Order: sequence, then structure tokens, then C-alpha cells
Amino acid sequence: MKRIVSALLSAVLVVSSASALSASAENYGEGKKLVVLGDSVAAGYGLLSEECNYGQICADYLGGSVENYAHSGDETDNLLDVISNFSDEQNTSVSNADIIIISIGGNDLMQGFAKEFLKYAVTKDLLTEQYSDLTTEAIDAMDKINLTSLTNGFIDEDKLKALAKSDPINFISKLNVMGNTVNSDVTQASVIPNIQKAVNQIKEKNPDARIIVQTIYNPLQFEQGYFESKGKSTDYIKAIDNVRRVFKNILTTFSTQLGTVEGIEIADIYTDFSSKDENSAEYAWYFTNMQTDNPDIHPSQKGHLAIAANILNVIGEKSDNGSKFRQIYNTLSDKEKYPAAALSSYENLCGTYSLGDVNDDGKIDSTDASAVLKEYSHTSTSKESYLTDTQKKAADVINNSVVDANDASKLLAYYSGLSTGSTYTMKEYLLTH
Repeated sequence: MKRIVSALLSAVLVVSSASALSASAENYGEGKKLVVLGDSVAAGYGLLSEECNYGQICADYLGGSVENYAHSGDETDNLLDVISNFSDEQNTSVSNADIIIISIGGNDLMQGFAKEFLKYAVTKDLLTEQYSDLTTEAIDAMDKINLTSLTNGFIDEDKLKALAKSDPINFISKLNVMGNTVNSDVTQASVIPNIQKAVNQIKEKNPDARIIVQTIYNPLQFEQGYFESKGKSTDYIKAIDNVRRVFKNILTTFSTQLGTVEGIEIADIYTDFSSKDENSAEYAWYFTNMQTDNPDIHPSQKGHLAIAANILNVIGEKSDNGSKFRQIYNTLSDKEKYPAAALSSYENLCGTYSLGDVNDDGKIDSTDASAVLKEYSHTSTSKESYLTDTQKKAADVINNSVVDANDASKLLAYYSGLSTGSTYTMKEYLLTH
């Protein structure tokens, strides 16, 4: 259980309070202007350099632009500080934004749970010798707990296991009490009021912007039979399930309370990530890297695609050109496992083609350019068209209603750039070349 708990307690809170705000600007056209604020989920923590966070996916889909001012480790009070201390450039971006997307609150909730758990450990003499004199008053006074130290410093894991095994009913009851305390003392008393303050501050800068705030998914949802396949004991599985239920209580309460915030629209990421099937199995595992040798609760590329789909459905603008959104889905090797609720969100928006991806295989390469050249060869010699109407839309990268050698040349140049390390999307490339 230690590896899962460590991943859960440390991966959400990637604390880097002394570092500067991360910021990235991406331009995909003259469409909607997006600004992203919040924590490590919004920042795209854990993605590979060639992968896209959901802000980029949304902006590319809408043919607009995105400024990302999210910062790994931020809690709601940090978000208030960020907004209060915007640079002139950031103030201008927020003032001009059409849509502002916020992911926040997860670190507050994790901190709240960690403090409650640590105070419980004090009362039950579960601390390591090094921290045996720690008091509940000292814990309350802590600004941030280094969460990795809960299982790698503060708490004696053997004592914890012994307690949970000797009195499981009381231990489960205490976990539920911790969850309820987080709901009242953190979610209702701090997180939701801070989100309302942040929204009010943003509205002062830009009263016309649409503000979309995300719910928080439960990372402790695993594929049925996963732990059995790893040879884990029944006690281990029960322990994970008990903690999962506590987090479900905390996160569903957050979702409900978020509905009381005025001036926002809600992207219900919790529901899409859970995607219950007919057996009530839940699927957050599909959108994270929790089922790996190095568990990470942050969204994978699949997770960012699902978040983007939910946000785009809230925005309500569809495009026949699915763009990067469609391409990412097409590259997934396990599309057949894509959870139902999230798949419905995706299918509502995916369109029928991605510009440049003539054969719709999720990538733009020489094969697409060859298809364009073959089409040009056919039509220039009065032969029957080689491409379908949908493929012609994907092939017309010049956007002049003609598929010819110019389109093929553009595709080859774009593919050449990708082969040498370029990370441009097709829309970015066309804007700059």
C-alpha cells in the first residue's frame, strides 16, 4: 500500500512555492482567447514534451489562443495571490480573454486530509521516534505538510498496519470522520469561499468572460481485478477501497459545493473520469498513470483529452475539423477501453476530419502528402477523384477549396519539421509559415 499512498499524497501536491509561475502562450488562430489558471492538473504536470495539455487542445480545437498561468502545487489561497499579483501582461490577457478555465482545490483537500490523518496519528501513538513529540497544535500551525513524509518520516507504517488490522471498524470510522472534517473545515470554510473570491476578482478585471471551473476526479479508482493480478492481499485491497470511499465523499461534496459559486460554469470532470459501467466499475485509472510501476495521479494524455472534451462541451462550439483533439484520440492504442461517459463527451465534438491527416490515422506524415499528390494527379488529368469529400477537407490545408501540389508541399514541410523535433500543431504551423 505504501507506493500507492505515497503517490496519492505526494503527486497531487508538487510544491514549488519559491519558483516562478509557469506560463505558456499558444496561438492557433483568431478564435476564442483562453486563459488557464490553477494547479498542476492545469499546468500539465507529468506530460511528455510532445504531448498537449487540455488548454492547448481546447485552443487548437477552437482555432484560438491560450495563455496558461497555472502553477504546480497551488492551493486556493495561492490562486488569490496569483490574481492579485498579475503582471501587466497577465492582466491584459485576463481582461481580453473570452474564456477562463480554472483547476483548483485538490491541493487544499489533500492538505486538509493529511493534517487530519497526522493529528489522528498523534492521538494513536503512530508517529516515528523522530516525531514522537509532535502535537496537534503544531500540526494545525503548519503551513504546508510535506506529504511524502507522512509515510516516509512522520508515521510508523508498521504501527499503522497493526492498528488498522486490530480494530478495522474503528479505523474505518475514523477515516470517515476525517473526510467529514475536511468537508466542513476545508471545503466549505475555505476552498469554496476562496474560489468565489477568485471569481469575483476575475470578474472585476473582465466582467464578460466565461469562467469554467473543474470538479476534481477521484484518483483511487482501479481496474477491476488489478490488485488481485498483482498478488495483493485482501487486507490491502480493503484498505485502498476504504480510502477511496473517503475521497469519494470529499470530492462529491466539493462538486456539490462548487455549484453554489456564483458566476461560473462547471466542467464535471469527476463524472467523466468515473464513467460508471453496468457493473458500477469506475474508470479514473484509464486517465492517469496510477496503474504503473511509478504511480502518478496526474492526468495522462488520455486524461487531458477527456478534460478538454468536457470543457469544450461546456463551451458549446463544435467544429467539423476535429483538429488535434481528433488526432490524439486516433493515436490511442486502447480506444476500445475508452470509458463510456467520457467517450460520449468526445464523440459529441470529434468532427469528421483533422486538417492535414488525410487518412485519419492520428498523425500527419508523408503518407498524407502522397495521398494529396495522387488526388492532384487524378483531378489534373480529368480522372475521377481519388479522395472522399471528407478527405478533401483534411487535404485542403491551404484552405482554397482546391487540393493540389501546394497542399502536398505544405504537408511535407510540416512533416519534415516534426521529424526534426518541431512541436507545432498544424494550425500553429500554418499561422507561422
